[in-house]
Amino acid sequence: MLYRRIVKQYFFYIFVGTTLCLFIFGLLSYDCVDGIQKNEITSISGDQKISLFIDVILKNLGFAILILLGFIFYNISTIVLIMYNGFMWGISFSVTSCYVGYYTTTKLVITHIVLELIWIYCFAKYSFLLTENFVHLLNRNTSVEEVWQKAKTNKYYLKLGFTLLFLAAVIESFLSDYILKILNFF
Repeated sequence: MLYRRIVKQYFFYIFVGTTLCLFIFGLLSYDCVDGIQKNEITSISGDQKISLFIDVILKNLGFAILILLGFIFYNISTIVLIMYNGFMWGISFSVTSCYVGYYTTTKLVITHIVLELIWIYCFAKYSFLLTENFVHLLNRNTSVEEVWQKAKTNKYYLKLGFTLLFLAAVIESFLSDYILKILNFF
C-alpha cells in the first residue's frame, strides 16, 4: 500500500523533479566549443516537414509504448526512461544553443515542450496505475474483470496522451518555424 500512496500523492512531483534535475544535468554536461559560429535557423521545405513529422511521431509513439510497457517491470523502466528523456533534453538544448544561442533555443523549445511533457506524464501515470492494478491482480485482491474495468476508467490518460503526442509532433514539425518568427518580435 505504500507504493500506492506514494504514486497518488507524489507522482507529479517525482516526475517533474526527475525530469528537471536530469535536464539540468544534461545541460551542464555539454560545454560549447569556443569559436563556434552562431547560425541562423533556416526553414525546411514541405516534403522535409512531412518526413520530419513521420519521424517525430514514430519516435514518440515508440517512446510512449515503452513507457506503457513499464508496468511489466514494476515501472522501473518507466522511471529510467523519464530520467533518460530529461537528460537527453538537456543535452539537446545545450548542443542546439551552441549553434543558435540560448534565447533562440528557448523560443524553439517552448513551442512544443509543454505538450510533450504532459503527454509523457499521461502515459507514465497510466503505466503506474496499470502497475497498481496488476499488483492487486497478482495478490488475488481483485479479479481480471475488475482490473480491466479500472484500466478502462483511466483511459482518459491515454486519450489525452495520444492527442497531445500528435499535437506536439504537428507543432514541432510544421509550426515551429512560424512560431519562432512570431516570437522574434518579442
